[in-house]
Amino acid sequence: MRLEDLGPGVPTFAFGMEAELREVALGADPAPDAEQMQTATIRGLEVRAPGAETEPFLRAPVLRARFRWRELLADRWINGMELDRPMLRWDAAVQQAFQRPATAGETLATEPYHIGVLQISRAQLEVRDLGPGLPAFSFGGDAGLTEVPLGSGAAELPDAEQAIALRDLAMTAPGLAGPPFLRVPAIYGTFTWRGMLSQKRLGIIRIEQPEMRYDPALGRAFAAGEKSTAPATPKDPEHAWHVEELALFDGKVHLADLGLGVPPIDFGLNTTFKDMALSLEGDALRDNLQTIELHEIGLQSPIDPFTSVLTLRTIFIRFTPAGLWRRQVEQVEIINPVLNVGEDLFWYVDRVQSRADGTAPAEVARTDDPPGWTINRFDVTSGQLVLAFDGRPRLPLPLPFETHAQHLNFDRL
Repeated sequence: MRLEDLGPGVPTFAFGMEAELREVALGADPAPDAEQMQTATIRGLEVRAPGAETEPFLRAPVLRARFRWRELLADRWINGMELDRPMLRWDAAVQQAFQRPATAGETLATEPYHIGVLQISRAQLEVRDLGPGLPAFSFGGDAGLTEVPLGSGAAELPDAEQAIALRDLAMTAPGLAGPPFLRVPAIYGTFTWRGMLSQKRLGIIRIEQPEMRYDPALGRAFAAGEKSTAPATPKDPEHAWHVEELALFDGKVHLADLGLGVPPIDFGLNTTFKDMALSLEGDALRDNLQTIELHEIGLQSPIDPFTSVLTLRTIFIRFTPAGLWRRQVEQVEIINPVLNVGEDLFWYVDRVQSRADGTAPAEVARTDDPPGWTINRFDVTSGQLVLAFDGRPRLPLPLPFETHAQHLNFDRL
């Protein structure tokens, strides 16, 4: 069976179906006693973008639906639907097909159908080729959704909270070959249909055990996309997406190729953002201060990877979304760092001094490096000095230190 030309913005459907239906009324109105639950099973569902003869963007091997004739025909209500192992592939071509404006003579539906309970199991989603500077990603997921609106034009959208669980998120940089730079085993989210569809607001997003790898090549890949993208048209404040709460738990970050011969750095990440904006243009809350907490950052010796030169037990990074777009950080606060004073520290000092004097081995200059970062305020408190001999910390000194600075510039951050 194939359904097409259903109206502007409505995709094309192709599927096979089997059903056992009772009390079927062939007239305009259902039979007065048409209250018995009906079941239908759709197999091999394929959905194509409206007006586009492309590969299906959605495939589902099995879809089961439950409904009553009177509710379906009079109230546009489907009691339940089960979708097993759907596969969704989304790219710029599909997105543009759905954004096509209606032409003369086309009218939009005034009232959508609703699904009482939509159960999605073992879904797979892949998003790619959305534009310059945008990453590609894929993940699996499950969801149990209620009062699901199918289409636009509903007079009132439901306020019931919805929940969704995503798993095995993998994200790759634009135009950069190699493994994903971000992996997340589990993401849990909540939202309401009214908040998401009419206000562009999401509820709580909980990201568990994210692992991110960053190096200058990744920064250049995103910077190249920023340069090739035309300036965006300013948006009204209500058109910016927001998340009421975005929480990251037990995250791990790996920084590589930091220059000066610095070994890779690994550290943990735990933080919670409140009322976080997901876009910048026209966002009334873009100057809201947010905080990230990092912990247990260790700078190891380039000579002996088992020797620590500097340990940063807790770091607070404070920023605004607008500042990040300008590559500005409001404050970096380091609490209780431990600095081991010895030959390994002196090696770093010599490298920095040699580069400043022009005597260090020249690093390969690149014209595609992204611009540097600015830290408006830098604070270190409750620092501890430890004398190190033969690369081992030996003698803590009763000399706590602190430092404060403003408007620091970094080529890499």
